[in-house]
Amino acid sequence: MSLNLDSAPSSTIISFRVQGEAGFNNGTNFYSEKYNMIIACPPDNTVQFYNATTLLPVEGRQTLHLDSSVLKVSHSAETNTCLLTCEHGNVYSYHLSKDLLVKQEKSNEILSATANFVNPVYYEFSSSQLSMRNVQDIRITRSSRILRKTTLPQEWRPEGDFIKVENIIINGKEHVIAAEASGVIRIWEFSKGEMRSVKVINAEEKICWFIYLEKHQMIVTSHGKEYVKFWSLASGKLKWTYYSDEIKSKDVFLMNGKNAIGIADSQRNMVEIVPLLLNSTNGSE
Repeated sequence: MSLNLDSAPSSTIISFRVQGEAGFNNGTNFYSEKYNMIIACPPDNTVQFYNATTLLPVEGRQTLHLDSSVLKVSHSAETNTCLLTCEHGNVYSYHLSKDLLVKQEKSNEILSATANFVNPVYYEFSSSQLSMRNVQDIRITRSSRILRKTTLPQEWRPEGDFIKVENIIINGKEHVIAAEASGVIRIWEFSKGEMRSVKVINAEEKICWFIYLEKHQMIVTSHGKEYVKFWSLASGKLKWTYYSDEIKSKDVFLMNGKNAIGIADSQRNMVEIVPLLLNSTNGSE
């Protein structure tokens, strides 16, 4: 099978099944542009590797078997390592070029993080504080230390948990995007240890996950339903909705080099790859 994500949408929207039966409700995925590889972590305690062009298992990489399912994959480009945070509190590191899996000691600092790892800094939200941490070596989780903390104003504190936090740069300035499980997306400008709220987007339904599309200046949210939503960063409005007949969206991940996104089914081990042809008229403003 060959996959050409530059052709028409009707011929490029492709679904493929990873090994296993249960959905990605407690699993996650990651795309490595360098290796043209999808790392799939369904909730059956495995880590699987698929060629992002053929969608077939990668030759030479065996399925990894862990002692619990992976809840989150975080990547450090500097060390070429993925950090796998698992359901039962275990943490593994996986070196992509060496194909080396190492089990780490449990670390409350790492396990309590709700943010993606952004080397060398990652963000962690509690109900009232934003912590910025530095990880000297992703293979030694205990080496993390807090760089700074910022207390959130009362009106900015979430009613529930932040499911994800992402650091982005807009017009040369540092920003933080955080999505509450309750359905609110908050965007702050971060400067000299101070946070300034610049936008609040109300998705009006529970958010499972999100990604930020720098090229298109959009946020994509998944909701455990048959669609994902595209939000304009500038206006904060719903720009476009992608509907799927096959996938109940949970995990959504960016395939930047292919100008596409991957959507994982919350009920089955299915992944749908969709080209980002965002000039479509199928949507709302």
